[in-house]
Amino acid sequence: MGGHTDSRSHWIVDRRIPIALVATILLQTVALVGIGAWYASDFASRIERNAEVIEETRARAEAALAIQKTRLDALERRQSSADELAARLEERLVAQGRQLDRIERTLDQLSERMLRGTNGRR
Repeated sequence: MGGHTDSRSHWIVDRRIPIALVATILLQTVALVGIGAWYASDFASRIERNAEVIEETRARAEAALAIQKTRLDALERRQSSADELAARLEERLVAQGRQLDRIERTLDQLSERMLRGTNGRR
């Protein structure tokens, strides 16, 4: 018994394995590999599409930001112009107020002179 090995310790492939079983296992393996490849391809495609959408969104956001910056700059220029105009108008109002005070004083002086002149004649 020195040269014999126990048949239970080794696998033996027998010719009696049905070809349908081998074909089924091969088809199942091919199908699983195919489905895995399709899923991986679809997954990669979705990742690529998401990257495109993200890039498009980023580009639109940058464009919108540029438009908003342009609008903000225009509003700031208008505000600056409005502030300058308000300051000039305030200066004019102050000057007109002084002028009205002078006119009022002059009218008061004239009316006092007229009253004195009228009272002095009587």
